Amino acid sequence: MTAHNIPPRRIAVAVDHSAPALAAWTLARDLAIRLGCDAEAVHAYEPPMSAVQGMEGFPPAARELREEAGAGLRAALGGGADVYVTDGAPVDAILGFAEERGADLIVMGTHGRAGPARVLMGSVAEGVTRRARLPVLTVRDSWRPVRRILVAANFAERSLGGISAAAALAEALDARFDVLHVAEADGRSRLPEFEAATASLSEYFAGIRPRLLRRVGKPVAEIVEAALNYDLIVLTAHGRTGARERFLGTTAERVLRHAHTPVLAVPSAVGEPAALLAEVQPQFPC
Repeated sequence: MTAHNIPPRRIAVAVDHSAPALAAWTLARDLAIRLGCDAEAVHAYEPPMSAVQGMEGFPPAARELREEAGAGLRAALGGGADVYVTDGAPVDAILGFAEERGADLIVMGTHGRAGPARVLMGSVAEGVTRRARLPVLTVRDSWRPVRRILVAANFAERSLGGISAAAALAEALDARFDVLHVAEADGRSRLPEFEAATASLSEYFAGIRPRLLRRVGKPVAEIVEAALNYDLIVLTAHGRTGARERFLGTTAERVLRHAHTPVLAVPSAVGEPAALLAEVQPQFPC
């Protein structure tokens, strides 16, 4: 088990009636069956404006609409799905539910919104990924059973958490995982240090050795292109904020925005992976 409890014991799945959310639920159910864990669905309910604006007998009417929303989602998900309906802003509601239920993983759909609409409206998936203290798996419109995992890693950005999570998942799912290192087009590369560090982790990975891949170019574009041949992208999310990040987003958020392959964003290394990182950190001056 990694510091982030990957593979998970309990999965929280954010759902609505959108195609990405339904795809997220089916992927989460597949993982739950293969990993022998629980998957629970949560829907952040926001009442229609007509109800908020003075509908007579508002409390009973709101409760009825809320119950109808839950019933509709249970029917859409099928298979006796456990659907919990919560109130509040979606990001807060999803994170609160995951914490309350002791989830190890959040799974949710994303529309991959880009451009002015994303800047103005933001993205629930990106908001959850940015603020979550546990891994978040986002799905767009389709997925395949996870057999091949691609880890995007750069030790300068403390990506050991993503590598350890990918190794644990690969072992649990009997999948293969490769690690992609992207060197900037100006020739800067940390590949020698990267190879030395991954070699030092062989005992932690219980004999699993990833194949190391190298590309040159812009990290987001190279990761998205390379991932077309994989079933899952794993990378580290740093949860940074500030004006620059609001407009550009972290690498994890930009990959989430553009990739059609499901993306597992693992928070920056903590606990045991952080201790392992400290052992190899002298090789990677920032």
